[in-house]
Amino acid sequence: MNQIKIGCITRRVFEKDTASIKQIVKDCKIDLLVFPEGHDSTANLKLKSLPEGELDIVKYETNWSKQIGCAMIVGMKDRRNNVFNVFVNPYAKKGETKSHIYIKHTMTGHSAFEWENYNELYERMFQPILFQGWRIGMTICYDSNFPIFSRIYGKQGIDLIVNSTGSNAKKSKWLKYHKVRSIENHCISVVTMLCDENTDKSNWPTYCFNSKGGIIEIEKCVDGVIVYKIEKDKGIAEEDPYCNQKESINKKENVELRIPVGNVNRLIEKSNSVDKNIYCYQTNHQNVIFCLVKGNEILKPEKVLPFFYNKKLDTIKNKCFVIVNQHKHISDKYFGTQLDTVLKVRAVENLCAVVFESDDLCRCYQCTNHKESQVIKPKGGYFGLELKRTHGPKHTGLHENKQWTPNIEFLVEMLKK
Repeated sequence: MNQIKIGCITRRVFEKDTASIKQIVKDCKIDLLVFPEGHDSTANLKLKSLPEGELDIVKYETNWSKQIGCAMIVGMKDRRNNVFNVFVNPYAKKGETKSHIYIKHTMTGHSAFEWENYNELYERMFQPILFQGWRIGMTICYDSNFPIFSRIYGKQGIDLIVNSTGSNAKKSKWLKYHKVRSIENHCISVVTMLCDENTDKSNWPTYCFNSKGGIIEIEKCVDGVIVYKIEKDKGIAEEDPYCNQKESINKKENVELRIPVGNVNRLIEKSNSVDKNIYCYQTNHQNVIFCLVKGNEILKPEKVLPFFYNKKLDTIKNKCFVIVNQHKHISDKYFGTQLDTVLKVRAVENLCAVVFESDDLCRCYQCTNHKESQVIKPKGGYFGLELKRTHGPKHTGLHENKQWTPNIEFLVEMLKK
């Protein structure tokens, strides 16, 4: 099928609501129903924890799926604080996926990174779901803030990435992440969030983007179930509603590095070469690592992330990171609808600065203290950076626990293949 309908649950629903959910699924002709993060608890359902309880968990959700009348993705949590998604399809045809589990990696009590034999878990967990001619991947909440998880799917020719989120995140931040996940993976992405009693019902906490990062509009909303009709390879690129972000100057006393507008090469020429397209510039007891990402390679996480994990950087102390992305001519449309948002997200997800230069335009971005994007306003012909906000992805929630690092590095290596 080239077209399917997805129903996103945005309110707390329990098993006693099966009859009403079933009617909505039938009336709206929903193919796949997606629940927010942590909808079901194995403790409440009197089921065992993962991994030994997996068969019973799948059996339980499959029975519920049969009662509702469509395939489902259900967010769950077990007694060991594993937060995970369960996909079930009791109507799977030959060659389709009957069940699948994805375990949350970040901002969680027990990360998938902490599992024994993560290499084996990875092989299974990131295998695309096959559903009605679609290849589907799952992520959970904060995992979508980092490109590494979605891109593992993207390199396998995914059509759709579904993200289940546990609460209503700030729109100006969350929208950017999911827009970029669609652009970099050339796929549709949909996120469903759990709303509360204060949610503006005219602005439901769900997003859906086409493969060019354009917004897919809601088809209908029925009692908190948001329905999207999605089609492969359909839709146009659109500007981020928050793209006209006001430029701001960093406080003079905090500026630790000044980059000449349109001439970052002036600093790179004074730097020491560390490895191919990696340079180290010393200033104010900091080692600024310039990472040169060529042209549209900035759209590919597998071209960006390896810079931060290059082993030749291990012996360098007090590192700060600046991605340098240089182009020739860039059209205003392409910059406004896709590239500008990608550059902002690259700065935030990697806790770094990003310098963009083309024949037509120059921009500089940083991550804020609140993990949003800052567009730096030039002053006196320079972009002024606060280096304390450029220490790289190892200082983000992706590396919340140092024990996770070997498995993160493993994923980076997998991306490079």
